Amino acid sequence: MHSPGKSQKGRFKAIIDLLFQQKRYDAAEACCRRLLGKPQKQCYRCLGDAFFNIGDYKKAGEYYRKCEYTEGHLRIIDVYLQMKAYERALAYCEKLQLISPEAYGQMVHRMGIAHFGLGNYEKAVEYFEEAMPSAPRAAAYERLAEIYHQKDNKTSAKIYYNKAVRDYEFLLKHFFYEWKNEYITPLRRCIARRDQYEKTAGEKEKQVLLNRVLQGVGKYCQKMKNSAFHFFCQEEIVELIDFSVEAAHIEKIPKEYRGIEVLPWIKNTYLYEYQLIKEGKEINETRTLIKQNSFKKNQADAPLLTRGHKYEKLIFGPLALLSEFWQYRFYFNVLREEKLWGEDTAVIEAIPLHLYAQNHLFGSIWISKNDFTVLKIQWNPRSIGRSHQIEKKARALDAAPNITFFAEFREKKRGIRFPSRYYLEEAYINKKGKKYVRLRQDVTLKDYMFFVVASEVVETKPGTLKRR
Repeated sequence: MHSPGKSQKGRFKAIIDLLFQQKRYDAAEACCRRLLGKPQKQCYRCLGDAFFNIGDYKKAGEYYRKCEYTEGHLRIIDVYLQMKAYERALAYCEKLQLISPEAYGQMVHRMGIAHFGLGNYEKAVEYFEEAMPSAPRAAAYERLAEIYHQKDNKTSAKIYYNKAVRDYEFLLKHFFYEWKNEYITPLRRCIARRDQYEKTAGEKEKQVLLNRVLQGVGKYCQKMKNSAFHFFCQEEIVELIDFSVEAAHIEKIPKEYRGIEVLPWIKNTYLYEYQLIKEGKEINETRTLIKQNSFKKNQADAPLLTRGHKYEKLIFGPLALLSEFWQYRFYFNVLREEKLWGEDTAVIEAIPLHLYAQNHLFGSIWISKNDFTVLKIQWNPRSIGRSHQIEKKARALDAAPNITFFAEFREKKRGIRFPSRYYLEEAYINKKGKKYVRLRQDVTLKDYMFFVVASEVVETKPGTLKRR
């Protein structure tokens, strides 16, 4: 019990655990009273934990107060909330606020949950709005909107339905939230109820623009789907990757690296001649490897050698978001209007309204207001497959993910835009704001050579298409 390798706090815990096993609670308390200063506080914390573990939260709170252990108090509040003892949770919060005013910031969300549980939705919202967006806050907004709707207060109902929609959107887009249908269903419900109310002039203008853009881009996607393509281009890839933070070996990262140190990079460069032939429903994508890390190659039917994320058929990226089939499965917002490469665009955001077994890419899209072609797609990090691995890496590095992921379509031929760049950066930012990049893929597609870009399918065999 007093071995040299054991910390003082560890010794106190061992003694108190032994006394609690023997149900000698008074002896355990007396043990702490005989101490002074920091050792006594450490002992009281162990004593508070011991009472917490046997379910005596009143006693646990007494000793957490003696050692000024705020986290212990918050644990007790969380237990009351789990037990749905909302009044006790609120009373404890008010007491803790008097004892430790600095703990208020950590309590506001909990106080919101307690008021929500008691049906005090206005009071719940008052506290929730001092905290981050959350599922309880979104639910409180929705409940409040329903109350105002029943009272025929359309203005307030619309305000709170709007707030609920924004929070449910946040939950779907936020990186660390699990992909749950419980957020999609209320989002659909709140959108439907909000849209029953009269729109302002600005909202009507945005809706007209959105309808026009979606209709136009839907036709553009149909044109792509019905077209025949045959083209070559140069595909240059620069990939930087650090394998020391692979998810499979995450537990093996040395502790000195977990604060995000600069680790050795592996850099690979590839030059491919990329070919795509589309006739009817048949699509053939092939590559010839021309150069790898400055070494000349001439490998036909070469695989994509990138070590990080794989990609394919970039040209058809818009179809998975904006075709008429997929439009019904997303909720779209107009974010803004801006110029991109000298062209007037509407920037719209796609948010999924259905749950998918596998993640489906979604994000922000730049659409030409003139011909409704897609200039750029910036995907939301939450939509990337295998996101649980990214979260696992983030926890190991004690950092927040910072993902940049987009495709650009600058090359244009016969009213169809072709990919010019694909970029993915998987980075992490620690608590000091230092950025560590684990993976960067920068793909440039250029020097296009078109043989066919036709709006109607051309009945020919691969390899026999005429250059146009």
